[in-house]
Amino acid sequence: MMKKILGMILAVMMLVLPACAAFADEIPEPEGGKKFDSDWAIFGMTVSIVYEEEGYRVDIREYDPAEQKGTVWEYACLYNGEKDVLESVASMKYGFTDKEGAESVDEFEYDDIDEANQVTVFAIDENGMLTWKDGRGQDGADLVFSDIGRFDGTWVNLEKNLWVEISWNDSEDDYGYDVLIHSEGENSTPDIVLKGLYNAETKKLECTDPETYAARFDGDTEAAADLAETLSFTENGSLFLTGESLELVNYDLLPDESDNG
Repeated sequence: MMKKILGMILAVMMLVLPACAAFADEIPEPEGGKKFDSDWAIFGMTVSIVYEEEGYRVDIREYDPAEQKGTVWEYACLYNGEKDVLESVASMKYGFTDKEGAESVDEFEYDDIDEANQVTVFAIDENGMLTWKDGRGQDGADLVFSDIGRFDGTWVNLEKNLWVEISWNDSEDDYGYDVLIHSEGENSTPDIVLKGLYNAETKKLECTDPETYAARFDGDTEAAADLAETLSFTENGSLFLTGESLELVNYDLLPDESDNG
């Protein structure tokens, strides 16, 4: 419901813009805005920016597992080509409690269309990091987020019976993607467990074994170059697994066989 409200607000705002009134649902993503469309992170906090036909939805999530509490910020944004930034037109902030996987909203701090002095601005600095200038407070002050790509999910090549499960993890002293490569069938091999980080320059998820990954984080440059596997997206949206030279599709996007009778 909350995302629906933000979406409705964004749609209304787009309808009042010149030259967009008749074609609000056919607006292509602005070229300059594409660099924002990704997932971003710092330890304990993630940002998801997604283009949704009329503009950008920005979801920021902070969670403290020890307290089992967190905060969510949601923004409906438009791309400002002159300033090369995303600017909010509507904002929402609320706290939540997560106990045994069941989230409950604690309270809303705000949920409304932004006035001129409440506009939140997202920019990308000279180092390729996402910055957040909150228009309603100091929440984003001094925070910069690195681009982590968008790899979460289950990916599969049905012909080879190969599955890759990917999830972002920044619990306790961990930070990065957990990658599990699993095969099934007569010639199946043992599961492979890897850790990975996204390289924004190569646009690849670079994976190593957990031990090498730990050394990489400790500043071992030799270990940093010792990659076990890389994953990247193809032009058609499938995931390419370099070591196996295989393309995998997102499991959630596979057709439901039950619909075929």
